Amino acid sequence: MKTHFIIKHKTNNKPITICRDWLISGLCWTMWFVVLGALVNGSEWHLLEVAFLTWMYAQEIFAGALLDCLHISKVYIGMVGVLMIGFVLWSFLNKALAPESRRLSTGPLALEDMASHFGVSCNQVRKMQREKMVMVFHSRSGAVTELRSMEAAPQAIL
Repeated sequence: MKTHFIIKHKTNNKPITICRDWLISGLCWTMWFVVLGALVNGSEWHLLEVAFLTWMYAQEIFAGALLDCLHISKVYIGMVGVLMIGFVLWSFLNKALAPESRRLSTGPLALEDMASHFGVSCNQVRKMQREKMVMVFHSRSGAVTELRSMEAAPQAIL
């Protein structure tokens, strides 16, 4: 069974929009990998050995690494700031390069179009719009056979 959508949106993007999205996405992933690489390569794991003096030296390195954590935090917060600025720029460019908004480019759907799409009358569509809950019965072919308004939620049968 082939589906027929009532509202059709143009989903094909312009080449410049696709290039812009790939470029900004690639820059963001590159920044995340730089931060991850700095965290992994900045640690001094290769200096840990079995000897006690080496262990003490490793503790000194660990204390220094704790102080360096403030530097890593500054870099991390800076990268998050750059990503946020990149997202804002991406959003701004998306609006600037695609002024025809999908929401604004499609007009409201006419009642007759909706009724003909679902194979019901305009009165039935109005009835469904007025009710809070409507139970819709379909035939095997998918056509609407009956509409029932529900006053309260259906009770479970035990």
